[in-house]
Amino acid sequence: MDNANSSSSQSLNSTTSAHSIYSNQSLYTKTIMKTSSEDLAQRAGDSKDPIPKILSKLDELEREKEEALRPLTSGIMETGMDESGDYKRQVSNESLKDPQVQALSQQLKEWINDVLTDDHIVVKNLCEDLSDGQVLSALIEKLAGAKIEHKEVAQSIASQKAKLTEVLNQINYHLQVADDGIKWNVDNIHNKYLVSVLHLLVALARHYGIPRRLPSFVKIQVLQITKATQQTETISEQITGDEER
Repeated sequence: MDNANSSSSQSLNSTTSAHSIYSNQSLYTKTIMKTSSEDLAQRAGDSKDPIPKILSKLDELEREKEEALRPLTSGIMETGMDESGDYKRQVSNESLKDPQVQALSQQLKEWINDVLTDDHIVVKNLCEDLSDGQVLSALIEKLAGAKIEHKEVAQSIASQKAKLTEVLNQINYHLQVADDGIKWNVDNIHNKYLVSVLHLLVALARHYGIPRRLPSFVKIQVLQITKATQQTETISEQITGDEER
């Protein structure tokens, strides 16, 4: 009986001791966390402490890194859609990740920016920045010496399309492309459809010359949806041919 009481007492003492240790440890942890928080808050308010400045600099460097990487994919993320006729067409995800498509987009973007350097125009996204006709207007004026009536930056969809119509008419005139060879139109460019944007820019680059050779045999896989039946199929759009010639 005494042994049982002794064991029970020892067990109770052990439980009490463990609970005490746990409570002390918890109190210690809370104290440390509180101290750390107060310390960080004090440091943030202390202009002489370098820690907040270092953290701010790291955030700034991270943002600069993201900005530097963005041009590698810019211009192909906003791909738009072709909704003309009986079909809806959209670039496949596989083509968006295709290194050849990315390289072509990047080269055309750099070429435009080189041509328009004196105009202080910087294109970051091909589909987005060309959709209202302003950049295309400046580009064809620079390349062909064309004079297009400059108006205020168009805000409404109707005025943007009117501007774009005027610009594309000028481009088609200077390129002297037969009607059946034109693979772009006002709606597709305004809708930021990547396939039409690339066709247009490749035609301009070939006609007026581009310092760097474009990637050869670039194809884009397009998802084509029949409006009436919603049936989907994948078609291939050839953007460039043998550019080595």
